[in-house]
Amino acid sequence: MSKTIAKTWNGRKVAKETVIACSPNVEFGALYEAESILKKDGYFCGWLDGGNPIGISFNEPVFKWHSLSKEDKSKLDGVLVSDNFRNGDVKIIFFES
Repeated sequence: MSKTIAKTWNGRKVAKETVIACSPNVEFGALYEAESILKKDGYFCGWLDGGNPIGISFNEPVFKWHSLSKEDKSKLDGVLVSDNFRNGDVKIIFFES
């Protein structure tokens, strides 16, 4: 019998991932597009904090990653991650509730 392994990020089970491709010659293009998609669906995005992840929360504002406590991070609905927020792709990761 095969074994299914759940995907996790920082110990949280991942429900869904979406990659937003960067646009050539548009700085922060993928980040702005990801934030726009999330805001249309009622999500709040945290602030850019260097290379740190950006928190995502439904119905509640989010602060910079370094300002969030471990408890705050455990309540997030997801995160935005990238190797290069300025010129790279951005991945939207939603956690299981």
